[in-house]
Formats: sequence, structure tokens, C-alpha cells
Amino acid sequence: MLISIVSASYLIVSMALIRDISSDSSVLVAIAPLFRTLSSVTLGLIAGYIIDRFGARKIMVVSTLLTSLSLCVMAISTRVYLIYVMLFLTSTFLVVFYRPANNAFIPAVIKSEELLRVNSILRALSYVNFIVMPTLMGVLAEKYNPHILFYAMVLISLASILPLIFIKIQEEKNPCLSTRLSEIFDGFEYLFRERAVVTIFLLYMLVMLTTGGINIALNMFVLEELKMGISIIGVLTSIFTGGLILGNFFLGFLKKVSKGRVVTIGILLTGLGYIILSVSSSLLLIFILQLLLGLFASFIVTPSMTVFQEVVPSNLRGRVFSGISIFLGLSTLISSITVSVLINFINSRSIIFACGMITFLLGGTNITLGKLRKRLYKPH
Repeated sequence: MLISIVSASYLIVSMALIRDISSDSSVLVAIAPLFRTLSSVTLGLIAGYIIDRFGARKIMVVSTLLTSLSLCVMAISTRVYLIYVMLFLTSTFLVVFYRPANNAFIPAVIKSEELLRVNSILRALSYVNFIVMPTLMGVLAEKYNPHILFYAMVLISLASILPLIFIKIQEEKNPCLSTRLSEIFDGFEYLFRERAVVTIFLLYMLVMLTTGGINIALNMFVLEELKMGISIIGVLTSIFTGGLILGNFFLGFLKKVSKGRVVTIGILLTGLGYIILSVSSSLLLIFILQLLLGLFASFIVTPSMTVFQEVVPSNLRGRVFSGISIFLGLSTLISSITVSVLINFINSRSIIFACGMITFLLGGTNITLGKLRKRLYKPH
């Protein structure tokens, strides 16, 4: 969990540093997040292969060490272009390599019947960091030199390696892998071939295609329909994340549950929540709905990822989880572009309503696949 503190902090501190060392800071600060997203597009394809080839724990340790090194470079940087390069590299180590490796590593140390509970608690704590740390680091960056904060993140990053070193498991390196290019795509092939995975994977991607860009419509809804300011958008984002935290803590306390049933309920309630939101005008009601929508989102994401961890063979987990990350990113990108175009022709309420209706229908479709769902999501 220590590494999630770094993940939640490094961008805001980098932006503060760029502001301090550049004369034309507004534009240079604004484009900084772009360099964080480039790595998943350019390097995500090979990350899974490397994880499976050398072992999840080893990749997590190396990624963390390289993250510490890139943070050290940022701590002494006085050039904006160098900070951009380090942002790209830090994101590569933390998001492209560490995150899929972590997803592949957890099933190796946690019993199958405990996976949902552990995943829920870890995600909840991670979401807490993503609420608290950007705000905290933003305040500290105003009072102290950002270079000092980078050194603090280096220490936190290095400390996060210690648990990885002492955990004893039977895993790691897959000597059967060769260097053939075709093996890089084995994770994609598995996602579309394996019956125990393909349905939940396609359903997950369809939900992301439907709702991945809905925040654009929601932002327009706040600004144009409700005539509110930018600050309300930030509040809504925090409330949604609060719902994610509550939902994951709730899932963490469930002893035995059908993950497929939880996913279906989450999809149905998410669709219903957006339908109600599309006709709402009360700010209080919208706040409540955002909290609930965050909670419902946790019902979709965490059980789905737990199913993948349970059924994907250990020698494919790195490539499968990297593949999932790539498809999630593409789904969100396509959805965002689509909503960005539609918002010029259709009002935000109608877009939110349509997204809610499609999501609700996806949940209904999942119910009709009951027999297949029982095969996919047997309670453990």
C-alpha cells in the first residue's frame, strides 16, 4: 500500500515543480498529465510478456527501484523536458509494469476464498490515498520546495519493497516462455478464447465503452444545466471516489458471495443511477447519486478483477492483466471521444440518460445468461 501513496502523489508534485521552474507555467503544467498516459499506449503490449517471463514479484521490485531512481532525477531536475521524460518513465514503472504485476502477484499469496475480501480492502485503501494524497501534496508543495517532497517519495517507494522481499511464495519465472513475438499476444488470445473469461471480459468492456466518457457529459451537465462552477466538479469526483471506498469496504466484509450476482447488481444499479441523475436538478440529490454510483462501480470492478485472478493460469496472468489494462484504456478513450463529439449536438441530460439506459440493458442481458454465469462465477 505504500507504493499507492507514491502513485497518488507524483503527478501533483511534478506539476508544482514545473510551475516553479518555468516562466510559461500554465500551458506546461496543463500538459503534464499527458506524459503520464503515453506509456500505457506505447509499452502496455510488452509489459505482460515481461511480467510472465521474469515473475511478478521480481518485476514489482525492479519497477519500484526504477521508480525511486526516476523520482531522484526529478528531485534534482531544473529542466521541464527532463521532468516530462521522468513522468513518462515513472508512469511506465508504476502503471504499465507494477500494476499488472501486482494483480498477477496477489493470487500467488492469497487463498482463493479470500481474494474478494483482500482485493476490496486494498482497493479501498488505495482510493483513500487518491483522495487524500493529491490534496495533501498540493498543500505541502505550496509551503515547501517540491524537490524535498520527491525525496520523501523516494523513501516511501524504497520502504514498499521490504514486504515483497520477505513474502515466501511458490511462483515466479516462467522458463517455458521463449522470445517469440507471438507469445506477447497470448494474453489477448486467452481473453477472447477462454469461456470462463470471455463473457465477463466483454461485459466489462461494454460497460466501460458506455460509461467511460460519461464524466465529460457530467461536467457539461454541472456547468450548463445546473449553472455551477468548476469547484462542484471536483466535489463530485471526490464524492464518487468516496463511494468507491465505501463499496470496497462493504465487499471486504462479505464472507461468501456470488461475484457474478454482485457484478450484475452493480451494472443494473449503475444504469438506474445514471437514469435518475439525468432528470435530477437538486444538487443534494446529485451528491447522493454520485456517492451511490461510486459504490455501484466497486460492485462491478472489484469482483470482475477477482474472477480474472481466480481463473487465469499463473503463467498467463501478466499478459492477461496487461491486456485488460490496454482494453480498458481503449474503451475509455473511445467513449470519451464519442461523448466529446455528441455533446456538440445532444444535451448532456440526454447523453447521461442514454448511457444509463444502455448500462441497465447490459445488466439485463447478463441476467439472461444465467446458466453461463453460474459456470463463470461459482462462489468460493
